[in-house]
Order: sequence, then C-alpha cells, then structure tokens
Amino acid sequence: MKDLTRGKEWKGILEFTIPMFVGSLFQQLYNVVDSVVVGKFAGKEALAAVGGSFPIILLISSLMMGVTMGTSILIAQYYGAKDRENVKKSIQSGYIILIAGTILMSSIGLIFSKDILIAMKVPSEIMKDSVNYLNIMFLGLIGSFGYNTVSGMLRGLGDSKTSVYFLILSTLLNVVLDILFVVYFKMGVVGVAWATLIAQFVSFVSSLIYLYSHNEIFRFNLLKTPISRENLIISLKLGLPTGVQQICLSLGIMAMQSMVNGFGSNTMAAFAAASKLDTFATLPMNNFSLALSTFVAQNIGANKMNRIKKGLITTLIMVNVTCISITIVMWLFGKELVSIFTNDQEVITYGIDYLKIVGSGYMILGSMFSIVGFIRGTGHTLFPTFVTLTSLWVIRIPTAVVMTKMVGINGLWIGIPIGWLFGLLLAVIYYYSGKWKEGTIIKTDKLQHSAV
Repeated sequence: MKDLTRGKEWKGILEFTIPMFVGSLFQQLYNVVDSVVVGKFAGKEALAAVGGSFPIILLISSLMMGVTMGTSILIAQYYGAKDRENVKKSIQSGYIILIAGTILMSSIGLIFSKDILIAMKVPSEIMKDSVNYLNIMFLGLIGSFGYNTVSGMLRGLGDSKTSVYFLILSTLLNVVLDILFVVYFKMGVVGVAWATLIAQFVSFVSSLIYLYSHNEIFRFNLLKTPISRENLIISLKLGLPTGVQQICLSLGIMAMQSMVNGFGSNTMAAFAAASKLDTFATLPMNNFSLALSTFVAQNIGANKMNRIKKGLITTLIMVNVTCISITIVMWLFGKELVSIFTNDQEVITYGIDYLKIVGSGYMILGSMFSIVGFIRGTGHTLFPTFVTLTSLWVIRIPTAVVMTKMVGINGLWIGIPIGWLFGLLLAVIYYYSGKWKEGTIIKTDKLQHSAV
C-alpha cells in the first residue's frame, strides 16, 4: 500500500501511474491475442462472432468498472483519514456490490443473449457461435468483475502494482489456453470463451488468496461481518454515475462505428486500424487520471488540501509532455504505424488522416482527463458523467454529421477533438466554480476555504 499524502506530489503520482499503464498494455494484449488466434485458426466467421459479441461484454463490463470506481474513491478517502474501520466497511461494500452485480448481469445475459444478438442484427450464419460465446462469457462474469473490483480496492489503498501481477498472470494463461483450446483441441469460438473465463477466474481467485494471506485489512468473514448500509449507499452513489459514463462512451463508439460503416470497407478498415493505435495512445492519459483521483481522495481524507492543487498542476505538466510526444510520433510515423495492420494504400491514407487529426487533440484530451480525474477524486462523480454525455452526444457526434457533409470522411475525425475541447471547457469552468468542495465524503474546514 502507498500513502500518497506524503512526499513529492509528481513522484507519487508518476510511480502510481506506471504500474497501471503496464497493466493497461497487458489488458489490450489480452484482447488482441483472442482476435489473432481465433482469426488465424478458427476462420473469419469465428472472428466475426467474437468481434460482434464484444460490444455487449464491453457495455456490461463498463458499468461494473464504473461502480468499482466508487468503491475505490471511498476507500481512498477513508485510507487517507487513517480510518481503518470504514476502510474495511468499504471493502465489504465492494464485495457485496460485486456479488449482487454479477448475479444480476449474468442472469440477464444468459436469459436474453440470443435476443440481444438478434436486436443487433447479427447474421444467421454466425448466430450459433455468437450465442455460445456470449453465454460462456456471461457465465464467467465473476472473474472479470472480481478482478476489476479487487483492482479498484487496491488503487484506493495506494497499491497500483499488485493487481498488475495478477493481470499479467491472467494474460499469459489466456495465451496458453487460447492456443491449447483453439489450435490443438479445435474448439473454435467456444475455446476462446473458455480460455478467457478460466484465465480471469484464476486471476481473481489468486488475488483474493494473496490479499487474504498478506494484508490484514482484507482478512474478515464477509458473512459474519455486519453490513454497513451507509457505506454501501455511498459506494453506489459514487460509482453508478461513473458506470453510466462508461456505458455512454461505449455507445458513442458504436454510434461512431455506424457512421464509419456508411463510407465503405476501406474507411472501416482504416478506422479499425487507427482506432486501435488511438487506444494505445490514450492509455497514459487515462492512467494519469486514475492516479490523480486516488491522490486527491487520499489527501482529502488526510485533510491536506494544499497538496491536491499541486497534484493537479504536476499531473497536467506530465500529461501534456506525454501527449506532445505521442502527437509527434503520430505525425512522423503515422504511415508506418497504420501499415502494421494493412498494405492497402487507400486504407493507409485514411488511417494517416485519422491519426493526424485526432492526434492533434491529445493535449486537450489529456488535460480534460486530468481535471475530470481531480473532480472525481473529491467524490463528485456525477459531473464527469455530464461532461461525457455533453461532449460526446451533444457536440462530437452532431459535429461529425455536419462536417462529413462539408469535407467528407475527415469530418468524422474532426468531430472527435472538437468534442474533447468542449469537454475540457466544461471541466475548467466546474473546477474554478469551486463546486467540487461541496458534499465531500470526508468533511474538512480546509476544503471549504481553500483557494481554487
């Protein structure tokens, strides 16, 4: 566990960010390996079944990951306040949300998986594979949800390293099982699903055993410990808005994909390649945001309000230096990067345009992520959801629709940084309004009178 209420702000945030970034890279590798193995050894129909089912899993996972953020913030503030009793109660609340959420989501998924796929207009030739894949994934949601819950709890305690070790274990096991089930046992889509389920479950159980045996704060009997209704309600109040935010992002991606599809297969291929590169490029910004949320939450709990503004400033500096570096890479090596995915020159040209236009807005996105992460760390999780809804659905998508009529396909890409810019403006206005000082979990006199 790491106490982020002491030491140099920049050093603490950076050291906390790096392990999460490594974990994010392995998480992306997880998804890439599944697609490569099933595409190479089970055929394009199997690849389509996995790819077509992924948005459904992403939507559900996004909701639970958001709710987990609520538990993480609650734990961080109590940990900063050195209130071990409430830290334990918050961990217990996290487990209760995990169990209830898993039962609910798994039941809904298993009952309505085929209906969902029909509503998404999945072709009949891949329907059977898609249903089988989804049902197995729904059956094993406890592994995925469980890992994210434990990871969020550890972040709140200042530990961003331990969960990464178990993620690496899960990723490597998934690779081995993918090859075993798909290449050698010829299980196709079902093999990929079982490989993912087993790997995630092993990771979750291993992390629970390790934490129970190595950390006293996780050592309690969930069935015999009285439930803290107050902590449970606060966790949900903090987490549900973030869950809704993640769902809105996922729906926005699906909406963007629909618009891209209207421009033909070359544009679709360019978007598929460039958006994967874009995902890797934005990982550092997202991880800095998560680190800052924990930093702010702990320091609010410790009543060290002078540190949270310094934390924001140092994070903004580190994020923008990172964004400038990534933007330069996108501009100088865009052709080489897109060429990793395709040899088609038209696709490469479209992909380069995407990277140049979207990459030019990375400083805007990084700054927005940082300020939103700061606000989320104070316990105000509803505002980041408002920022996402407004910048995505009110600005980005309508702008993209209008701009495509004016400049063609590049109009889709132009809408993305414009949406980010509007989101940044909202975040800056909210920060300087001082609204984030109100209604925090841990009450302090310094917070109410601190300068913005």
